[in-house]
Amino acid sequence: MNFPEFLSETSLGRLSQWSELSRGTLRVSGLGISAVALMVADRFLKHPRTTLVLVRDYREGELWMENLGNIAGEDSVQFFPSPGLKPYERKLPFDGVMEERLRFFKEVGGSQPFIVVCPLDSFLMRLPSPGSLLRRMHTFKVGDIAEPSSLRQIFMDMGFREEPVVDGVGEFSIRGCIVDVNAYLYPHPIRLEFFGDELESIRSFDIFSQRSIDKMDSVEIFPHGEFTPTDRD
Repeated sequence: MNFPEFLSETSLGRLSQWSELSRGTLRVSGLGISAVALMVADRFLKHPRTTLVLVRDYREGELWMENLGNIAGEDSVQFFPSPGLKPYERKLPFDGVMEERLRFFKEVGGSQPFIVVCPLDSFLMRLPSPGSLLRRMHTFKVGDIAEPSSLRQIFMDMGFREEPVVDGVGEFSIRGCIVDVNAYLYPHPIRLEFFGDELESIRSFDIFSQRSIDKMDSVEIFPHGEFTPTDRD
C-alpha cells in the first residue's frame, strides 16, 4: 500500500475534520504548510474534486507543490504559474511562462480532478473563458483535405505571425505545398507537407538543418497565447 492509498483509508483525527466537512468554513491557525497540505491531500484523496490552493508567491507555491506531490502524488497536483505582470499590464510574459500556462490549461481541460496551486498575482489576472483554448485548438491529420494557403487565416486568427522562414515560437510560413509552424508545447517546429490539397505528411524538423526529426499522424496546434485577435471574451 502506498501513502496516498493509506491516507484515503485512514482517519487523521482532528486533521481529518476538513475532509468530513460537507459545507461551511473551517478556520485553521498555527499550522505549517506541511500540516495544512496533509489536510488538503486527505480531503482530495477521500473526495476527489478539483481543489484550489491560493498561495502568496512563487516560493510558497514551490513548498506546497513539494508537500502535496509527496502526499497526493505528483500527477494529482498542478501549478498555475504567474505571468509575472501586474493586472492588466500591457506586456507579454516570457515564452517559457506562456508555455507552462498553456500546458496547465491543456492538462486541466479534461474530467480528471486536480489540486491546483496558484500564486495570488496569477489568481488576479484576467483569464480566458473556461474551455476556450481547447475550443480554439486546431488538429491536423494526415489525409486532411485543405488548400495550403487557407491555413494562413487559421494561424493568424490563432495569434501566429507569418514570416518567410520560421524561426521563433509563434511564427508560421507558407511556401507552396509546405506549411511550417513553430508552436508552444513542441520542442521543434512542425512541417505540414501537402500533395495538391491533401495533407501528405506531418513532421517535426530541426530549425537549423531543416532535417526531419519525428513523423506524426496528427498534431494539435494551440493558440499562441491565452487571448488571440478573434477573442470576444
